Amino acid sequence: SNDGPAVAQLVARKIMSMEQTSPTPSFPTQRTGSDCFSACLSWLLRLPQDDVPDFTDREDPKSGEFYHKVANFLNARGLRMMMIEWHDMPACIGGPVIARGMSPREKAHAVLWDDDGLMHDPHPSRDGLVGGPTHAMLILSHNNCL
Repeated sequence: SNDGPAVAQLVARKIMSMEQTSPTPSFPTQRTGSDCFSACLSWLLRLPQDDVPDFTDREDPKSGEFYHKVANFLNARGLRMMMIEWHDMPACIGGPVIARGMSPREKAHAVLWDDDGLMHDPHPSRDGLVGGPTHAMLILSHNNCL
């Protein structure tokens, strides 16, 4: 069975219930060609951008090392990432998420997205995604049971 839509609705409720206790920082700009996810993550976690590394394996970007590094970084903070195909996301997201898709530069790219669409593109061009998001990269507490 396809549990994607049910999981996405549960995730939306979890996002809406997450408490934001620190002030909203200004939107970051990526500093390298590969740290768009890190820039978005720093904003979501309310961390200084310098405290979030670039997780990309520069020698082999498709090695899977990115997800391993992200998991270790988040796990150390009591968090985890769940990636959901965009078509399984509910119409009402209920809060900002990291959206993944293709950039106009024909590379995988991460941006911040909410119910109104593109919130922020960390690339200096601010061009967003071509064709919209393909995946949502949700950051959840280990306490959120899914």
